[in-house]
Amino acid sequence: MCELFNYRGDDCHIIYKNVRDIGGDEIGLHHQSIHQNIAELWKKFKPHADTRFVEEFRRNPDQRYWEMYLGCCLLDKGFSLNTGPKGPDFRLEVGGKKIWIEAVTPTVGQENSPDRIPELILLSEGGGAQRNPRDKIILRFRAGLAEKENKFRGYVKDDTVGKGDIKVIALSSAAIRGWSKSDTNPYILGAVFPIGHAYLTLDKETRKVVGQGYEFQPAVSKAKGRPVETLFFIDPAHSDISAVIYSDADIGNPRPQLGDDLLVIHNPLAANPLLRGLLPCAREYWAVDEGNSWAVRYQDATPS
Repeated sequence: MCELFNYRGDDCHIIYKNVRDIGGDEIGLHHQSIHQNIAELWKKFKPHADTRFVEEFRRNPDQRYWEMYLGCCLLDKGFSLNTGPKGPDFRLEVGGKKIWIEAVTPTVGQENSPDRIPELILLSEGGGAQRNPRDKIILRFRAGLAEKENKFRGYVKDDTVGKGDIKVIALSSAAIRGWSKSDTNPYILGAVFPIGHAYLTLDKETRKVVGQGYEFQPAVSKAKGRPVETLFFIDPAHSDISAVIYSDADIGNPRPQLGDDLLVIHNPLAANPLLRGLLPCAREYWAVDEGNSWAVRYQDATPS
């Protein structure tokens, strides 16, 4: 039994309890593979975990799994993880430069909030067609980014993090189950760039596609209150954040290969830019200044 599951009480998260209490049926065997994945990650990450990790893993497994998963990805890339009781989750040092990483796992929102992301009900469980809550997902992502940006500013204010250091927010969609994947661009792009829904332009006579692209969406609307802007990476006010790491891996769906889901999105206005290709990822995005416009480009990582 993995040390992370030694706790036998019931005052724990339902996901923790489900993985801990492995049964012998088909579902239990699936949980067993999940348990094995967690055990392997923990063996690698344990020397770098903080003193409250084991306790908090049972209360907030999504957030703590993301920290462990990301930490193992960084270790596999050859980084030394410098962690401590104070400051962001990870500190890396490359060429005399410090890179700080703060991890966050946004939730679906408050129970009675009209902006809460609805639960995806599968067809096998009686569900039917459901409208994709894209804007609500982006709202939750923007809230997570704002939370961590403010935290970084606090760390700079108390001199834990240097003003000239590289600051990276690592965001996971693990807690947004069912909706975490997009058929087109990853949702995270719509949270940092004004990229809206995909569209096709059809010729009325031939009915053939003559154009395609993405709608310009500089903000997403809340049910109440002001719209939330999506200009995070083209607004100088956020130049203190160098990049965002994104993942849709979660505790219930281990990745076939560690880190094969990671995306790195660079801030083109970063005061302290992150070197492309430095952090582990499957795909990297950046924006190119074309005079009167920004063009978002990407490149897939070369398989190792």
